[in-house]
Amino acid sequence: MKTLIAFFLIISSTTLLAAENYDCEVFGPNYKLSIENSGEITFSNHLKSYTCLKGRESLPFPGADIELNVLRCASRSSKVDFYYAIKDDGNIILSKNIGTSQDILCSKL
Repeated sequence: MKTLIAFFLIISSTTLLAAENYDCEVFGPNYKLSIENSGEITFSNHLKSYTCLKGRESLPFPGADIELNVLRCASRSSKVDFYYAIKDDGNIILSKNIGTSQDILCSKL
């Protein structure tokens, strides 16, 4: 029985540690960005919660098309898209619009 309990605790702690969690600094209550091993992505705080999907978007620029990473997030009442980049230190930068919005820094927890 002790072996079974120890095995369960090891497996459950491994799955909890395997998820990537970030603290995102925004005006107002900070959001948490959580990326699970199953591919489920949530962007939430105590007021609002979004479920997100990763995607790619091609934007035309003079002389070339640029492929950007995008998070498409939706709650029951609204939708928001974020362009994102992963920095060398593992943190994530989110931007609602290219060049016209304040970036959101998401620091890895």
